[in-house]
Amino acid sequence: MSDLLEGVTLECGASTWSYISIMMPDDIIKSYPEVRRYHKQRSVIEVRVQLPFYDFKDADGVGRMKYMLDGLSRSVDMMAGIKSLKMSGSDADLLRGVVCQAKHKLGVD
Repeated sequence: MSDLLEGVTLECGASTWSYISIMMPDDIIKSYPEVRRYHKQRSVIEVRVQLPFYDFKDADGVGRMKYMLDGLSRSVDMMAGIKSLKMSGSDADLLRGVVCQAKHKLGVD
C-alpha cells in the first residue's frame, strides 16, 4: 500500500493513513472498539477496524488478504465521519481507488 500511496496528495491535508486491524475472538472484541480520528497537528488519519476473527482465521492466504483489503476500504468509509478531517468525496474516491489497485495487483479482485 505504501508504494501505491506514494505521491498521493489529499485535499483535506492529511499526509498519513494509520490503519490497524483488530482481530479478536467474539468474547473479547468489545474491549477493542473501532476508532476513527484525525490528529490535525501531525496530519495523521487513524482508523482501527474490527475484522471477523474466526472467518479470517479459517481463510486461506488470498482470503485473509481480501479481509485486510476490505477492512482498508471500510476504513475509508469511516473517515467520512471524522468532522475535523473534512474529507472530500474526491479524496475518498482516490483512496478507494488505491485499495482497488492493491486488490488487482495482488489478484484479490
